Amino acid sequence: GPIPITGYDDCYIDVMAESIEEPWSITLTEKTLRPYMLLKPSLQLNNEGHYKYLQSLGIELYDELFDYDIIEKNNLKERIKGIADNLSHLAEHSKSDMDKKILAIKDKMIHNRQVLLNLQIETMPTAEIEYLLSHNIVPNDLNMPNRVYSIGTKWFNR
Repeated sequence: GPIPITGYDDCYIDVMAESIEEPWSITLTEKTLRPYMLLKPSLQLNNEGHYKYLQSLGIELYDELFDYDIIEKNNLKERIKGIADNLSHLAEHSKSDMDKKILAIKDKMIHNRQVLLNLQIETMPTAEIEYLLSHNIVPNDLNMPNRVYSIGTKWFNR
């Protein structure tokens, strides 16, 4: 798709808040996928475990740029502070240093894009739930996990 905003290509990294639905869930949306697909290092504000989940998919983290340990915290305020501290650290580097850092992770960025291109689409747990979602009978919104659980439980208990 088109570049999301004017100047996107001029930025070194992409930082965004991901959809945080439940404290135990890790959600990946276009906000996480876009920078990987566009070969841009990124940080996402998500629940604890977000980066470990990305690694489980085969994503290689950009340890050359970011300290993920200060982001992967249980407390939301600590995760926000971790992202801010990472940005403050990067702001200390010159444009030339940042150019070198980005070039140093070029192979990782290409690898990560390929990992996402190769991902299999996850199917719904039952054909009935898949039918409801694909026909917009069950809206895909913030309450979707509760609706799917409720509908799935009713079918399983028939």
